[in-house]
Amino acid sequence: MQNTGNAVYVWDQNRYRVWNGYLGDIIDGIIPAMQGFFVKASGANAQITIPNNARLHSNQPYYKETTEVENMLTVEVGKLEGGEPGAVEDVFYFQARSEATNGFDPDYDAYKLQNAEGTTMAYSMQNDANFEKMAIDVRQFSGSSFPSVAIGFRPADAGTYYLRLKNVDTFDPGIPIVLQDLGLGVAFPEDEIDMRNNVSDFTYSFTATPVDEEYRFNLHFSPVGIDDELVNDDFNCYILGDKLVIEPNQTVNEPVRVEIFDVMGRKLSQHTFSVTGEQQIDVSYVKGVFIARFMSNSKMITKKFYR
Repeated sequence: MQNTGNAVYVWDQNRYRVWNGYLGDIIDGIIPAMQGFFVKASGANAQITIPNNARLHSNQPYYKETTEVENMLTVEVGKLEGGEPGAVEDVFYFQARSEATNGFDPDYDAYKLQNAEGTTMAYSMQNDANFEKMAIDVRQFSGSSFPSVAIGFRPADAGTYYLRLKNVDTFDPGIPIVLQDLGLGVAFPEDEIDMRNNVSDFTYSFTATPVDEEYRFNLHFSPVGIDDELVNDDFNCYILGDKLVIEPNQTVNEPVRVEIFDVMGRKLSQHTFSVTGEQQIDVSYVKGVFIARFMSNSKMITKKFYR
C-alpha cells in the first residue's frame, strides 16, 4: 500500500465493516471473492497491490468475532428484546496503545462511514477540531493513564437499547471502566455506571429516540469520571452569576473547545479559544444543571454545573 491508510472498509448492505490489519469485524481481514472494498488515500498517487501470497481459497464464514489484542474494547449496541439483548445492530472498536497519537492515525484508525438509512449507529468521537466519527479508534496512553472516550449513538427508532462491552479482559482488572450516560437527566454521580461491578455481562440498558442528541455517553478509565472539582492542571472553571469562568493555571498551547449541553444531552452552544487568560462564557440561558465538555487535541474533560 502506498499513501493509503491501513483500514479497509466493506459494505454489508447495512453498514461498513472495517479492518486495520489486526482489529475490526472482518475476520482475519479476509475479503470474499467479488466483494468490493474501500481504502482511504492519505496522499497523492495512492496505490494498493494485492500480491499472490495474499490471495487464498477458504470456506471461512464471512464475519466472526475479532481476535483479542491488548487494551481493546469492542462496543456493541442493539435493542432489548423481552428484556434480553437482541441482535447486534452496530459496533465500534477502541484501543489504548502507546505508539498511537490522540489524532487520526492512518496506521490504526478507521472512520465511521454512514450506515444505511433507518438503522442504528454507534461510534466514538475523536478529540480533534472536527470531532470525527470513528469505527476503530486507537488512542495514546502512558502508564495507567487512559484517555476518556466520547460515544455517539443514533437509534433506528424509539425503544430500549443496550450497550455491551466485550474483550474487557484485555485490560488490567484493576483499571476501572465507567460509563457516563449523559441522557439520564440526573446530576453527578448518579449518571455514572461502574461497568465492572454494577451491570451484568458488561451490558448497560437505556432508552433512546432518533431525535435525541447523538453525543450520549462518555467512557472513563478512572474510579470517577467526573468529580466535584475539575481534575485538570491546565485550568480551573466555576460559575459566577450567569458566566462560566475559565481560568488558566498555565499557558495552554493549543485551542480548547467548550461545548455546553443540557441534561438530556442536547448541545446548546459551543466555543473555541486559546486559554491564555481568563475566559467567560455566557450561560444565562441555562437553568439548573448543565454539562460542559472541554476538549483539546490531547484530552477531554466533562463536568456538570448548576446555576
